Amino acid sequence: ALPSGAGPFPTLQTIEVAGSRLPAPLYQQATSRFCPGIVSYLGSTEAGGIASGPMAALSSRPGAVGFLFPGVEVQAVDPEHKPLPLGVEGTLRIRSETLASGYLGDNGLSTEGFQDGWFYSSDIGTVWPDGMLALSGRATELINTGATKIGPAVIEDVLLSLPSVSDATAFGVPDALGMEQIWAAVVVGSPIDGDELNALCRAKLPEQKRPKFIMQVKSLPRNENGKVNKKLLISVAVQEMAKR
Repeated sequence: ALPSGAGPFPTLQTIEVAGSRLPAPLYQQATSRFCPGIVSYLGSTEAGGIASGPMAALSSRPGAVGFLFPGVEVQAVDPEHKPLPLGVEGTLRIRSETLASGYLGDNGLSTEGFQDGWFYSSDIGTVWPDGMLALSGRATELINTGATKIGPAVIEDVLLSLPSVSDATAFGVPDALGMEQIWAAVVVGSPIDGDELNALCRAKLPEQKRPKFIMQVKSLPRNENGKVNKKLLISVAVQEMAKR
């Protein structure tokens, strides 16, 4: 919203970003137009603060959101809740002194989410040996192509690397046989040649992670919390498939 040429601001030292991962293009714009001190912060209602770190130190590792705070334990685990080695992706569980003991008035959710002193989140991610935490998506958002389960973040980061793309999301859409196909939606100022988008995906993504279809939209539908309404996008994609 700032007019062209406004910023950076000498008295502005730090901006702390929370709520979702900061896309690389937006980070780059923020450092040039605001200040270089962009800090990523990750927390949750159940555990409080989890990790934080300067984006300058995090941007070299895909999905990195911060370094674990002292006294906070995060482990990546397999479907049987067995801890995975450092550097291996899995479902994240959290333990800390500020961890809640359950959800008030909801024993069912408490039993599912809080077990043996750990909170089991729906986040998929990696804990690295240096204490850096990286997120690749949420278990509820994984795209199940039949051969593998894919986090949308890696696809979104590739699409956002194109300067003309200001926003992007990836999601799974069932085909006529019920198998999920990878779709993506991008926000662009003016229409882009679809071949350019496909060429970008071929260059930066393995075949099994490339979107089969990419929609160009004016804006992504979001809820009151700013989260993309993927159910609405899926319904639009289903209508598009019916026309083909």
